[in-house]
Amino acid sequence: MVENKQNDLVPSQDELLSYFNLAHLSDEQKNEVLQGMTEHFSDLIIDTLLDSISEQQARDLENALQMDPVSLSQKVQELSSHIPGLNAKIQITIARELEVLKTGFEQIKK
Repeated sequence: MVENKQNDLVPSQDELLSYFNLAHLSDEQKNEVLQGMTEHFSDLIIDTLLDSISEQQARDLENALQMDPVSLSQKVQELSSHIPGLNAKIQITIARELEVLKTGFEQIKK
C-alpha cells in the first residue's frame, strides 16, 4: 500500500478506505486511489501552508521537502509552533475536502 506521508494530518489508509467505502476494490485499484488521495492531501497541506507563512518560511519549506519529502508532517509541526492556528486551519481544510470528496464519490456511485 501507499505510505501515508502526512502522518496524523489526514486519516490513515484504512480510515480512507472505510470512509469512502472502497474495500471492494482490488489491491491495485486501492493503491491507485490511495496514491491519488495522498498526493491530493499533500498538495492541500502545502497550499494551506503557503497561504499562512512568510516567503522565507516558504523557501525553507521547499528546501526541506526537496531533501526529504516525507518530512511534511514534521515541517507542519515546526511551523505550527510559530504560527497560531495553522494546525487547526490545515485540519479544517482536510475535513472540508474529505466531505467534498465523499460527496463526489457518492455522486459517481449513483
